[in-house]
Amino acid sequence: MPTKTAWNSAWATRVAVGIAAWAAVAVAAEGRLLWSTPSHLRSTSPEGGPPPEPVVADGLVAWTVGGAIHAVRLDDGSPLVRGPRESTVVTSLSLLFPAAAAPAEARLSRPCLHAGRLFATVVAKAREGGQAARIVAIDCSPAGGGRVEWYSAVPAGSVAFEGPPWIDGERLLSIVAGDGPRATRRLVAFDLFDGRLLETRPATTHDRPPDAVGPRVAAGRGRVVLATDRTIECQIEEDAHR
Repeated sequence: MPTKTAWNSAWATRVAVGIAAWAAVAVAAEGRLLWSTPSHLRSTSPEGGPPPEPVVADGLVAWTVGGAIHAVRLDDGSPLVRGPRESTVVTSLSLLFPAAAAPAEARLSRPCLHAGRLFATVVAKAREGGQAARIVAIDCSPAGGGRVEWYSAVPAGSVAFEGPPWIDGERLLSIVAGDGPRATRRLVAFDLFDGRLLETRPATTHDRPPDAVGPRVAAGRGRVVLATDRTIECQIEEDAHR
C-alpha cells in the first residue's frame, strides 16, 4: 500500500502536469483571481521592464511583448489558437503572431481589437536590406483561429508607422512618417476588411490614436485585467463582491 508521502508526491505530479498543459490557469473565483497566464516579458527581457499594455475587446485579451503578439480568451484565459500551429516552434500557447510565414525579428505596436480582428503595425527586416513597415490584420474569430488576413505596406514616400493603429468606422487609421528632413507626418486610412489604401493626407494635431490605458484595464462585469512583468491576470474587483 503506498505511503501518504508517495500518494502526495503522485498527486502533486498530476497537478503539475495538468497545469503545464495550459498556458492560462483558470482559478476558482472564491477570491480576486480568475486566471493568470505568463506575460512572457521576462523570457524576452530577463531584467524585466515596463509591463505590457493589454487590450480588451470582443471577449479577448491581447498584448505585445518581445516582438510577438499574444492573445487569450477573456472568460477563462484559454489560448485563442488550438491544435497544430503554423509556427515550427511554439514556445507559448498564447502566442498569436508571428507565425512561420511572418517577418522575422519583427517589432510590433500595441494591438488594436475590433469586430473579431486584431490589427498592429509591424517593422521587420526587408529581404533587400533595410526595414519594411506594414500593418497586419489577424482574424481572431472562432472560424479564423488567428490566421493572418492581410498585410498593407506604408504608402510611397513614407518610411514607417508612428504608434499603433486605431479604428474609425470601417477604416483603420495610422500615422506615417515621411522620408527626408522636410517630410510631413501623414494620416493613412486602410479598409478594415481587405487592407486597401483608402486615403492619405497631412496629419493634424487631432489625428492620433486613443491614449494607452496602461497595465490595468477594466473588462466589464466587475473584472479587471492587470499586466505585470511576469503575468497577465484577470481579477474580480473588490467592489463587485459587495
